[in-house]
Amino acid sequence: MANRALKNEDHLPFQERLRRSEERRKKRMKPLRKLNEREIDQLTYQPGATIRIGRPLGGSIIKVGCLYEGPEGKRLVLNANSSNITFLADKYIYRQSTNDFAEDWIWTVGEKAARSARFSVAFSEGIVEFLMGFASVATGPLGVVASISTGAISFYAHNKDNFQKWYRILKAFWRVEEKLKKHAPTLWLILNSILTKEIIKEVGKAAPQALLRILMKPGRLLGKMGGRLVMRSISRRFKAMKTIVRIVGDVALEFAKNVPAAMGDIIAESIPDIKERTRRIVEALGEAGIAIKPTEAQQILEEVASNASILRESLRDISKAFGY
Repeated sequence: MANRALKNEDHLPFQERLRRSEERRKKRMKPLRKLNEREIDQLTYQPGATIRIGRPLGGSIIKVGCLYEGPEGKRLVLNANSSNITFLADKYIYRQSTNDFAEDWIWTVGEKAARSARFSVAFSEGIVEFLMGFASVATGPLGVVASISTGAISFYAHNKDNFQKWYRILKAFWRVEEKLKKHAPTLWLILNSILTKEIIKEVGKAAPQALLRILMKPGRLLGKMGGRLVMRSISRRFKAMKTIVRIVGDVALEFAKNVPAAMGDIIAESIPDIKERTRRIVEALGEAGIAIKPTEAQQILEEVASNASILRESLRDISKAFGY
């Protein structure tokens, strides 16, 4: 019933959903008891004990005896297991599910970072989605993830205008992936390396209903890319992809109407400026942190030239997503 209620709220404005979420949280967060000063001083727990959180922070670890952000302030974790976390906050003892604890952390860190003087960005559903995606694949103690996530909010603030364009590119690649895999396998492998194969797999293998949810929340998908990659490298990777798609798209256009009958070396010799194009591919990938040999770059061009008539439209679709 709870999941059904949440789905029925999808049409509501973000601030109204935020208000309702806060009301539900308060109902769930009835304290077990209030401690006096003496009881607080005499609290005992086993510091260093850890628990790895499931959804939505799949790789993150909570440590007993550490402080974490929550809507009511700092939370001191007293006990943790796979189901529940017991903590002290403002003299009250609370018990909360691990997932609720993680979601409270996401909302609190996201809101504080968005409202800080460093970021001129309003706290929004986009930030929450991006941060949830980022944190779901980030690994390590939650306190460390929190400090990195502040950087994630900064990244979001500076790149939010690019999100829709980047997401259009991901969708365009996903639509033509099978054709590339069959007719230009070297290019397919390189583009998978650029976009991270885990992200492509999540989109490409999703069931129809799950795919719809992914397509409606691009921030979460891009957040996962940010978690798997160094965030600042995302823009460099899309830039490298743009360069490569433009180069191979030109080759496909040139060969689509006049594919040489012979293959192999003759194809290579027939590609105009093949050495320069090969150099540009190697250089673009190098700037994005991906190493490739000149022979592999040349193989990309040869595969595209050999199957130009088949690949031309697919490459054009990706090019359109880049805006050219």
